[in-house]
Amino acid sequence: MLTYTITAEEEGRKLGRYLKIQLPGAPASFWYKAIRQNKVKIDKKKPADLNQPLAAGQTLDLYLTKEQEEEFTKGRSLSKRREKIKEQTDRIRVYPDPQVLYEDENLLIVDKPAGVLTQKSKATDISMTEICRHYLESKNKAAKAKSPSVSFQPSFCHRLDRNTGGVLIMAKTLKASQALAEMLKTRTIRKYYEALVEGCPEKWKEPEVLIHAYEKDSTVNKAVLGNWDQWKSSRDPNVKRAECKVQLVRSFADFSLVQVELMTGRSHQIRAQLAYEGYPIVGDGKYNPGSKGYHQMLRAASVTFGKCPQVLAYMEGKTISAPRPLIMQNMIRNGHI
Repeated sequence: MLTYTITAEEEGRKLGRYLKIQLPGAPASFWYKAIRQNKVKIDKKKPADLNQPLAAGQTLDLYLTKEQEEEFTKGRSLSKRREKIKEQTDRIRVYPDPQVLYEDENLLIVDKPAGVLTQKSKATDISMTEICRHYLESKNKAAKAKSPSVSFQPSFCHRLDRNTGGVLIMAKTLKASQALAEMLKTRTIRKYYEALVEGCPEKWKEPEVLIHAYEKDSTVNKAVLGNWDQWKSSRDPNVKRAECKVQLVRSFADFSLVQVELMTGRSHQIRAQLAYEGYPIVGDGKYNPGSKGYHQMLRAASVTFGKCPQVLAYMEGKTISAPRPLIMQNMIRNGHI
């Protein structure tokens, strides 16, 4: 018999998905039959079906033969997974803890430094995901040692480009992750950015919505934009809508500070849209080659929570902001690039 205890991080996960993670070699048809035969019990009771959500603290008992255990756990060694996490943790110890802007039992909101990946692109990368997971593991070391969670890992619900710093939201539990995903889909989390752009966009003294046709050229890792009115009838699945709201905050001698509210979340979207409009971001080597700036002057300034699902209802109306990096502060103070 195998016994699992559901952790707080795993709460809300459906039984079928949990079984798939723990025992990937077992087909769904096996579990349907096992439930009918009373070989799956949650707190000593027969579950309704594989869609039954799990709750923290529940005990899941699986009455399997030794042969079935060996067959179904092929490719899934918890000890090896934990050893991999430990090895990765040892490497991350050289990094400082993240700059925490807000934290509770569901959320970790941090200020990502420019130059650090949100998620690693190759196995050897150390990204904000690993750094923040290590931070959480360190805080809860005693509890994790007793019941390490390998079926749910805290994850960011959105991304920032490597060279864009600022506010990043991490879900610490499955329920929070699901709630954040729904809020991003319905735009009830509002994301605001600040950028220093070349030139003076006087036309943006009043807020203006920018809408462009968007396509990502993966061969050069660059966004290609076009006129949305001309492209919107296209049936090309690669052409998407890119939308943001811009407003001029202040102009200086040779650059301006603008606020951008992101309304769709395309890769490189703000950088590409501002450049397409003729106001490229200072220091953006990809969309503004030859820029005099040494750093990309774009940051995720704040997030505001609107109507929230029940698990995050206490966040409604709250705004979490990140401080401007020193180099941006100095450019604004000096008034020139």
